[in-house]
Amino acid sequence: MIIVLYKTVDDIKTVNKTLTDGLTLNADITGGCDIISPVLKIATKNNITSYNYCYIQTWDRYYYINTMSVVPGGAVLISCGVDVLMSYRDYIANCTACVIRSESIGKPTDVVDTSLPIHQSQVTTTAIDLGNPIFTTNPSHGYFLTVQGT
Repeated sequence: MIIVLYKTVDDIKTVNKTLTDGLTLNADITGGCDIISPVLKIATKNNITSYNYCYIQTWDRYYYINTMSVVPGGAVLISCGVDVLMSYRDYIANCTACVIRSESIGKPTDVVDTSLPIHQSQVTTTAIDLGNPIFTTNPSHGYFLTVQGT
């Protein structure tokens, strides 16, 4: 399969990552591989140790390169993990959502959003302490979710 290796320094929470130094190579799937976390074998004479990101054309998905190791014969094994944000960036950008406003990033407030298409007497706000969310890094920032329905 055809893959393209890249370098990126963008935060993992960035949807449209900046990718540089694209290098197109052939790769083979190894072992019991899956589309979420594939392990690929690349036969190359190029030094690819500085690459940390790849695109797999066959699956039309972007991946973080988690580990790289040289195997006998000079091939390189790369273990990858799918980057859902970059892989589905077009769908994310085109989705319609109702988002409550916040006075500053990472510090949601209980300020009523008058742009919500419901009467303000129907708005109920509940705060739930999630502790240290697993999808954030230090300093920890929580999430503020707005749900509309009956």
